[in-house]
Amino acid sequence: MQLDGLSAADLEPFKDLIARSVNLLLIDAAGRSARLYPRHYLRQLEAHMPVRFAALRQRRKQLARQQIALPRLIDLLAAPAVASARS
Repeated sequence: MQLDGLSAADLEPFKDLIARSVNLLLIDAAGRSARLYPRHYLRQLEAHMPVRFAALRQRRKQLARQQIALPRLIDLLAAPAVASARS
């Protein structure tokens, strides 16, 4: 992305997006390390997130299962090709 021709005012939306993203990443990091923080503090942080920590944990579990399934699916699809190539 070329930013040389943009004025400071043009960059404000990017700066705002970066700041909001960093805040969400930090709050998410605290949510992932929930055992290190008191519950009342986590509830206060969670109020600033667009989704609950529990929903994020559930989604991460779903994605982890899919990531495991994808390599296995590739292996299964490749197995007949490997077997026929050896014959």
